[in-house]
Amino acid sequence: MGFTPTRLQFNIEKAAPVSLTPANLRVQLNSIGFTCEHTFEPALEKYIGEGLAKVKAGSSFLVAILSPKESVVRRAAALSGVAGSAIKSVNDIAFADNTIKVKTYDGRVEEYYLERVNGSYRFPNAANIPHILAEGDVSEWDPTLLKFEMLSVIMAAANFDKLRQDDFNDFNLRSAHEKPTESINATDVNTIKEVLAKLVVLTTSLVLNGLTIDDVQSTLVSRFAFKDTSGRNFSIVDRMITLWANNPKPDGSVDALGAINCNWAINGENRPGSKKSAGTQLTNFNVETRSVVYTDENFLNNDYNHVKTP
Repeated sequence: MGFTPTRLQFNIEKAAPVSLTPANLRVQLNSIGFTCEHTFEPALEKYIGEGLAKVKAGSSFLVAILSPKESVVRRAAALSGVAGSAIKSVNDIAFADNTIKVKTYDGRVEEYYLERVNGSYRFPNAANIPHILAEGDVSEWDPTLLKFEMLSVIMAAANFDKLRQDDFNDFNLRSAHEKPTESINATDVNTIKEVLAKLVVLTTSLVLNGLTIDDVQSTLVSRFAFKDTSGRNFSIVDRMITLWANNPKPDGSVDALGAINCNWAINGENRPGSKKSAGTQLTNFNVETRSVVYTDENFLNNDYNHVKTP
């Protein structure tokens, strides 16, 4: 492409990934209306194990999760009302003192929260990132935060789609946009393990070398907690952007860096005349994923400059 490949400088630190526990999954399921014996913790421990067994273990690491402000607010409200939930406010899910505002090439602004959940790696002083970005202090002297900002801008749906439409610098060779729909035919909460497994497989398969199992679990903590009901029909909906890194080195560089913007809806129907859980029919599972992989800093810089706004 006319330039020398540049290594990706990305200074992150080791962290303790948050596990998906039976207690956390029970709270999530209770918040969306599943309360039968299948949601008791001994059963859920078995379901988590069976669901994760369907996922091929990888070697890339979760660094951060960004979620739309409105999504975090709705999840916090849903989870705070469930017995045994550790979530009492938005601040228990995300660093909510400042939103991260992402501009799209056509002049719109999207607001995200940086979630508190840790993968195997994290940004040093993660709590300060929203404040730093809000103040506009990101500069060349902080290459890690600069890349965080660049990836956030690139992964906004409108910006990503423009890069794909323009196929800027062969953007389509390092990115993917998929909209699979999975049919579901089941009437009890046991199906959640299948849905979780499908969601994880569809998203983590887009990560170079896949995510570690520990990091896969981190993406599912306090994730399913908003049920949009319309009469007999309902949707369990959410959206998130995950940032990941491959082979972090002691010198502060990585072999690859990437992100996935994932939207999904688990759709179903509440059958009248029976217990709520037994009368719940899951019908289909819609996912839309946008993903990109960078192994060269030049491509990241150029993609960002193509869609950034003044």
